[in-house]
Amino acid sequence: MIDNDGHWTVGYAEQHVTDDSIRVGCILFIAMLKEWGVGTILRVDKPQDRCKIHWQRLNIIKWHNTSTLLHYINQDYNEERKKDFNKSFIIERQTT
Repeated sequence: MIDNDGHWTVGYAEQHVTDDSIRVGCILFIAMLKEWGVGTILRVDKPQDRCKIHWQRLNIIKWHNTSTLLHYINQDYNEERKKDFNKSFIIERQTT
């Protein structure tokens, strides 16, 4: 549920995603790993370039290399697939 003091923003792969896009509480979906479902970022370790994610469909928590995740998200955009809703994305809660 979204309360009145914030809103959600979605960053699709067409907007180049950087490591600043990976924050605790963000939700991500990687089309290449669609069988894992959406992931909630639980912890970010920037010095080690990794993040801890809970994957909903698998119901597991795993550490991932942040650079690898960003690579998957950014490579997913393709001009010919603009209407394809099966793209990678990150959702972040913005507070006002």
